[in-house]
Amino acid sequence: MPEEKKVSLYQQQKATKPLIEDVIPEILDGERKKTALDFVAYMRGNKLKPVWTLTNTWKAMYKGKNLYHILLRNDEWKETEQRWGKNAWLVKLYIFHTDKYYDQIMSEELQNFIWDNIKYCTNCGGKCTPGHDAVILGKQIKGQCNVYPLVWAFDPNEAAIESIKRLLELEMQARNEQAKQSKESKK
Repeated sequence: MPEEKKVSLYQQQKATKPLIEDVIPEILDGERKKTALDFVAYMRGNKLKPVWTLTNTWKAMYKGKNLYHILLRNDEWKETEQRWGKNAWLVKLYIFHTDKYYDQIMSEELQNFIWDNIKYCTNCGGKCTPGHDAVILGKQIKGQCNVYPLVWAFDPNEAAIESIKRLLELEMQARNEQAKQSKESKK
């Protein structure tokens, strides 16, 4: 009798493209599950639905570019296991226009959230190593990752989710303004 080939989680998810709401309860529980499900419901309600992209990873696009990724902890995700345990989630923010809403960030005191959640180089041996030094919102940062988005919020709580929502709103406004200006300059 021939051996059956094992189907990987990636292959399963690629075939079914599961909704994130169906996977969250398999990985998260308690307050983490509630917070993640509430965030996803908020994003869907604002027409920023998370779409499956890779194993336990969903993304949303805005104006043709990534706006956020949500990752649910899997066995290959060693960094989170060391820092947050086995059942964790992550929101990556693709905020590229902070210069356009710098004043709002500072007046709403969102800078601490950004500084506390910067993705640093972990010497993965890739293009990133050893990261780079940058001034981010007026603060000198050493070793920021060159490859990944600036902000990685691990296991965000309700307060972090409110900061994430606001930063995404500001980023979308900046992208809208940029698109409008680009359209007008082509006239």
